[in-house]
Amino acid sequence: MTESRPHGAVLALVDHPNLDILLGPVLKLLLDRGHRARAMVVQAGRPDRLAALGVPLVEDLEGLDRFLEGDGPRVMINGADMIPQHTLGIQADLACRARNIPTLTLEHAPFAVAYDDGFPPHVDFAADVMAVIGEVDRQEYLALGIDPSRLVVTGSPPFDQLLQAREARSGVESAPRDIAVFSQSHTWAGPRSSQGHDLEAWRDQWRLLYEVLGERFPEARILVKPHPAEPFHGTDRIYLDAVPAGMAGRIEVLPTEADNAGLLLGSRFVLSFSSTVWLEARILGRPCAFFPLQKRGGRLARDVEALGGIWIPGKSLEFVERLRPHLDRLADLEPGLPEGDLLERYAGPLDGGATARIASAVERLLEEGPPPAAPPALVFDGEGVLARRLRPQTSYANYVHLEALARAAHVPDRPQPFVLGVVGRHRSLRDHLPLAQYSEVQGFPETGGLLPFADLAFDCVIAPDLLLAGEASAHPRMLAELLRLARVKVVTSLPTELGRERLLDLVGLVDLDLGRSLEFGTDQDLPALDRFLRDVPGVKVTVKDCHHAMSWLQSEILENLGLEPDALEAVRLSLQAVGPRHEARGHSVRRIYILTPER
Repeated sequence: MTESRPHGAVLALVDHPNLDILLGPVLKLLLDRGHRARAMVVQAGRPDRLAALGVPLVEDLEGLDRFLEGDGPRVMINGADMIPQHTLGIQADLACRARNIPTLTLEHAPFAVAYDDGFPPHVDFAADVMAVIGEVDRQEYLALGIDPSRLVVTGSPPFDQLLQAREARSGVESAPRDIAVFSQSHTWAGPRSSQGHDLEAWRDQWRLLYEVLGERFPEARILVKPHPAEPFHGTDRIYLDAVPAGMAGRIEVLPTEADNAGLLLGSRFVLSFSSTVWLEARILGRPCAFFPLQKRGGRLARDVEALGGIWIPGKSLEFVERLRPHLDRLADLEPGLPEGDLLERYAGPLDGGATARIASAVERLLEEGPPPAAPPALVFDGEGVLARRLRPQTSYANYVHLEALARAAHVPDRPQPFVLGVVGRHRSLRDHLPLAQYSEVQGFPETGGLLPFADLAFDCVIAPDLLLAGEASAHPRMLAELLRLARVKVVTSLPTELGRERLLDLVGLVDLDLGRSLEFGTDQDLPALDRFLRDVPGVKVTVKDCHHAMSWLQSEILENLGLEPDALEAVRLSLQAVGPRHEARGHSVRRIYILTPER
């Protein structure tokens, strides 16, 4: 007999594609149990499947204000405040916390799938209670010092649906022949993607993939499902445009709302690009090859293989060449579930009860309120509060570092350096620099003219990758202008292809003012450059360790903030949470050269 709990109001934030699949079953069950459940569908959220379930919709952000101003037991459910770049979910959590309204977040996917050895310290941003998918994740959070009262292992509602589909198909004798491909090209190709591959070259790779699969598996249809976010980026057209002549009848591009379970169960094997689909495939006993987005290794690589998946790492454009050596293995793999308990430790209790466990966790919050272990209070700045605008960037690890830097830097009455950022198109340093005194300009004029600061001088001028753009003949003028504006230091980047004569011109400009130094980074360790610079008369050369590019810029700010030793050490430790993975892979690594005129 189900324990009776007080009815209350529940608002779920649906602002990302696929969150309706995650949250819809929970809201439907809460409605069936008599609660006033609503879905606030805004930004990139999808309302159609929620409406089909009978979930009442709120389609404006004012719905959050109305929820906050209500009375009686209330709970806010969030499905994306534990994934990167999700300020709205975090702000909703904070607004609820200020009114003592409990919040619960559902893991969008197991972080054991998304991250490698060790989690990023993003947990400050999660809700009061975190419904984590599996025991692997719970242990990772406990290792970060999270109070156990904030954690509940539930499994995932989409996995419930997979189990129902698997049960319904049990006993079916037909051998599936299709090949299912789950992609998310918007993260791999295009100007707004994280990997930045050329769209046409990426399309050509898909054409080659069709040809290779078609030749190796002549009986198979190839079924492609784009990620639900792709229509917003325009990459969903790639799959049709890439179909080779003569293969149109064998390739089908499915709508983004196509059912995963049916597609997986009807396929002999699955190809998945940086997604949890490989885990769904293994829950359904289907062989799967997984292309991770990053060059990860360690625990994730080992466990994918241990679960019967095929791990194909790498970020290069030529993904078909990385797949070729595995085609025979894919052809030989038979459907079947992995042995042992590793799958359940990743995916949570695979008993079809995840939705009910989450609904019960919501009801406990309605009755008891937030757990006694309050998470840290975070501040989102408003206009006029502080001259900084911090929000998640590429990861919560990066955001936690920014918060640590801001807390250390923003001490009342402490003078702060006046920084100028000279940036390229579509780029900004503002969100990375928690400084009260900051100005920014978008690049240099194409011809002639100077930066629009006739009477100003800045403590530090930062111009990342500035010298990678423009004609080489303009570099001395650009650098001279930077040195004119900087009181103490210029930080920039140097193209590795720059010739010796141009280097000599640049080094000579250091003599413009003995009080200034020039600091630049190169994309790689260049012994020849070392030797050349050390032979330049009148210039002292210091070589720093390698840093991730943004970590380097932030470390330059640290040196000018005048922080107390303890505060400086705390910020440096948080900085280590951001850069090491990049540095270990040699990604965005700079070797830092500091040129100071000898006195």
